[in-house]
Amino acid sequence: MQVICNMFFKKKKIITLLNYKNAMLKAKVRRRTIEMQTLREELQLIEDKLNSFDCLLKIYCVDNKMYAIFLNEEKSVIGIAYKITTYEVTSNEKVCSSYAEVHELMDKPKRFLELVSIDTHTYCEKRKGHASKHLDIYKQICFKNKIDNMHGYLFRNTPIGIENLKSFYRKNGFDTSEFGFSIQIKEAIDNK
Repeated sequence: MQVICNMFFKKKKIITLLNYKNAMLKAKVRRRTIEMQTLREELQLIEDKLNSFDCLLKIYCVDNKMYAIFLNEEKSVIGIAYKITTYEVTSNEKVCSSYAEVHELMDKPKRFLELVSIDTHTYCEKRKGHASKHLDIYKQICFKNKIDNMHGYLFRNTPIGIENLKSFYRKNGFDTSEFGFSIQIKEAIDNK
């Protein structure tokens, strides 16, 4: 009787183990199906967003969230203006935006890009590299368009504090002064 009981329990354990493995496999397939559906939905959101922008520049992930960076190039009174916007794809929430204008000096054949504004909109998205990605894109725009210099003015009443703002620009390769920041594009590209 003891031998029969042991065999019964062993068979039950094997069956339970097989059921567990089968359930895990089904859960894995279900999870992959959900992931694929989510990815399709996220790509559809990106495609829908493209209708209101000139160009999709980059898709990247931070902390298991997908982000998309879009660019608009427009004519302004001064010349060309660029607007870059980052969205968190799933929520379609605007995370970071920036605006810059290209200026030409009257007395010299030089052009420069003035960064007018850059802002990460939600507190939980700060310090994740979104604004730094915008600065890198502006550097590339300057390099491709043979723009020598990029600069901007520091917003004295920034919520992060003026010293933190200066530190942010220095970490991204800019020189800072009391009132502004600047970078020579050729030197910045050569040092990368």
